[in-house]
This record gives sequence, C-alpha cells and structure tokens, in this order.
Amino acid sequence: MGFWEQWNFKADPFDTLPLDYSQEGSDLLIGRDKEIKELIDRLQMSTRAITIEGPVGVGKTSLINVALFRCYRAFFSEQLPPFFLPCRRSFQLTPNHDPAAFEADVLMAVAQTLLEEQARTDSPKIRGSSDLDQWLNHPQNTQMRWSLKAGPFGVEFGKGTVNNTSGFARSGLREMVREWLGMRFPSPKDGAVVCVVDNLELLQTSRNAVLVLEEIRDTLLTLPGLRWVLCGSRGIVRSIASTSRLERCLHQPIVLTGISDVWAQQILSSRVDVFAKSLYGYYLPINGADFAHLFRLFNANPSYTLKYVGEYCLFAAQTHPFSIEEKSRAYTDWLRLEATKSMTDIARVSNRSWGLLEKVISANTEFAAADHAHLGYATADLLRADVKPLTESSLLEWSVDETDKRRKIFAITPKALLVNFARRGIPRIEPTLGDED
Repeated sequence: MGFWEQWNFKADPFDTLPLDYSQEGSDLLIGRDKEIKELIDRLQMSTRAITIEGPVGVGKTSLINVALFRCYRAFFSEQLPPFFLPCRRSFQLTPNHDPAAFEADVLMAVAQTLLEEQARTDSPKIRGSSDLDQWLNHPQNTQMRWSLKAGPFGVEFGKGTVNNTSGFARSGLREMVREWLGMRFPSPKDGAVVCVVDNLELLQTSRNAVLVLEEIRDTLLTLPGLRWVLCGSRGIVRSIASTSRLERCLHQPIVLTGISDVWAQQILSSRVDVFAKSLYGYYLPINGADFAHLFRLFNANPSYTLKYVGEYCLFAAQTHPFSIEEKSRAYTDWLRLEATKSMTDIARVSNRSWGLLEKVISANTEFAAADHAHLGYATADLLRADVKPLTESSLLEWSVDETDKRRKIFAITPKALLVNFARRGIPRIEPTLGDED
C-alpha cells in the first residue's frame, strides 16, 4: 500500500499531468476564469485559429481541456449552439513532419471523433459512417491502415483488404470528412470539431513554424467544421501570429502567466476535495500557508509547485509530521535542503548577473537579447555577457534562431527559483484558521 492510500487519498493529488477534459479537470482548474472566457469568446466569434503563448508548466493544455469541457457541458445543459466537440487527441508538429501524413492523421482522428460522438449521443447516423467505422476499426484492416500515407493525400487502400471501396481511395477520406463536418456543422455558428496543436516550440524556430503552418493552412487550418488551437512557449506563438501570411487566419495570442497567488490555498483545497476519499479522515503533511509559500517561490507556476509539493510529501512520509508546527518545521527543513542542493555547480556569477536574474524572476517573464534596453543594458552584447554564466549554471534556458531575433528567448528554470530563494528568501504568510489541512 502506497502512502497516498495510507493517507486516505484515491491517487496522488499533486500529479503534474495536464487536467482532463472532465468535471474533475474543471473542478481542479482554479484562478483561470478570465482566460477561459477569453478562449471561449474567440471560439464563438470567429473561425480563425486561437493561439496561446506561455511558459512550460503554466497550464496551457489544462486551460484548453477545461474550456472545451465547459463548452460541451453548456451545450447539453442549455441545448443551444454552438457545439464545440474536442478532437479525441491533440497533435504535435516537428521540423521534419510530412504534410500529407499529418493531414491523414488529423482526418482519421476527426472521423473517429465524429463516430464516437455519434455512438455516445445516439444521434442519427451520418451517411457512410458504417463504412468508415469498419475501415478505421476493423481488425483485418491492419495492412490498409499502414498504407494510408502512400497517396498524395495520405490515403490509399492496399489491395486485398476487406474495405477497398473506391470512395475512400486517395482523397476519399478528406471528402468524406468534409461532408460529415458540413452535415454536423452546417455553418460556423453551429460549432466545430476543435483540434489542438500543442508544444509548437518543438518546431525549434519561428521560421520552421511559419513554413509548416503554411503547408497545412489551406488543407486543414481553414477546413470548414474544424477550429484550431495552437499553443507553445518561448515566443514562437507570438512570432507566427504576427506574420503577414498567417495573420488573417490566426487570432493574436492569449498570453498565460502564473496564476495569482491569492488562489494558492484554493488550489490546495480543490486537490483535497477531488482526491481525498473522505474530507474527514485524510492526512497531508503540508498546510495551506506553506503551500502558498512554495507557490510564490515558484512564481505561481502550477506545474512546478505541484511537482515540488509531491517531492516534499515523499520527504515528509519518513517522519509523518502532525501538528501545524511540526509540518512547518518539516517543510522548512526540506526546503533548506533543496535550496542548498540548488546552489551546487553554480558557475562564477557576477553581481550584475545576479541582478539580472532577480529582475527577470521579479517580472516573471521570458526575454530576448533585443530586450536589452528594457533590462537596463546599453547593448545586446552586454546583456549576453551577463546571461552566459546564468545559462552555464542552468539558471536560464535558451532557444536560438539565427534567422529570427525574436526566437533568441531566455527563460528561468525551476533551479533558478530555488537559487533565488537560497540567496534572498521568500516571505512567509502565517497560518490562518483552516490551514490545518
């Protein structure tokens, strides 16, 4: 029996995976109502792709999943369009991607999504759905499914397969999906299947991103009945959204930063409410004030905070602190150990470099060499000189694109935030009534 079960939890309440498209995910997303409304408003007002920019771990995927779930829930409770149906899975693009294979992958996922929604809601069958269901899911179609990427549209049937009807050959899948989407969503006001492309930073440069998105612009990004949400970090989304060739089909980015720390204790409470087997018999070694302290230490980044709370719980499982005072002492001891470890392997860092790190942490922002004036530097070269020891010590991480100055992006790391605590400390808030959890 693991310690979470011993502590009367159904599962790890500090799991860092993105929140699900579910009521549970909706209950766990705290402090993002403004951004959810902004995302839903954009879905409803335009067919242009929504773009979301934010650092790793800030909760971009969780925001999308919960916003789409709330749209779906509202539609079935009020029976009013638009109806936004999330695609059964998200997608990623890489620099060496094959446009035809990617298109086939998306179309198959969209078709499967429509089939599943048809079965789940017991709605009238769309013409051809039985044939396509057999083609996608029949166990004897293994050979055929491996050959889907062969044709110019990524769809070509292998000889001798069970379902080799000519209607599906080559571009048939695309035409079938287009027809289905038109029947299910006759106009933009009726809704769409929503597809998500996550982690655009995997394309490495904004130039790559623009080229790849241009390849799928006319075949997928503007396909009637589909809506797209594109998200990434390190400035790449801001870059592509401002290009003249993509501007007309992309919204300007929703920029996600850390959640305000006023929500910290509610985030902890929501985790208890969802994961505790009983609200009267559970145990946690951390109280609300210390959770809020760690949340501020990690600049209100939910993923970083949850990861390190989980690490602390592993530490505390050895001693099982019980009272508020014992829990706070255990938390302080653990944090001191983590801060001390973070200071190892630090390169020689000048006072000026430390000052730069403190400024960037305080602003909670990514930056580029072109931002030197805003950071108090006369030239980009002077800024780079102070950045170098910080990157060598893994306090900043970077991404470089020699063809695009906006892609020379530097971002703080979790280690930098622990080092900042070790050097300067983070003010504590005294426990208040209700922090005994």
